[in-house]
Amino acid sequence: MLLIGATGVGKSTWINSFANYLHFDSLEKAVKAGGLEISHPRTGQTSQYAEVGESDTQNLSEYAFQYENSSIKLIDTPGLNDIKDTSDHTVDKEHIRNILRLLSAYDEIHAICIVLKASENRLSTAFKYVLTEILKCLDKSACNNVIFICTHAASENFKPDKTQRILLKFFLQKRSSHLSTT
Repeated sequence: MLLIGATGVGKSTWINSFANYLHFDSLEKAVKAGGLEISHPRTGQTSQYAEVGESDTQNLSEYAFQYENSSIKLIDTPGLNDIKDTSDHTVDKEHIRNILRLLSAYDEIHAICIVLKASENRLSTAFKYVLTEILKCLDKSACNNVIFICTHAASENFKPDKTQRILLKFFLQKRSSHLSTT
């Protein structure tokens, strides 16, 4: 599973949550134990806590989990639209090239998870940019494997209604612009 999205949406945090879900039988047990924080597969370090607005994940990281008889591999990616990127998005372009290079090593990817904040309430330029950059890299056949994950849902009473409406608006705009050019 590939996790991709803007800087700060919670991709790495989601992976930590996933690890806790697999490790503990209940939320209560996880809380009592203090949870676990996964470490980087190569460096062994836990989250580096980047500067505000910067991506915590600087390089692609692959995490392997075992659940019953299944092996699950999660691929964490650096955030797009990082504040230290230039106006021509040089860093984003490099991140996307690295993601595509890594993906080419796999025979198949079962899920491409686009991570969004549930509190997104505007179809901003940054939001459109991130979605467009992600989606334009995907082959049409990969679209059936795209999953949208909403993080920061507690702030929205665990309802991604705002983000769903914005996604719908984004896709309707894309479709109507595509239809007007064909």
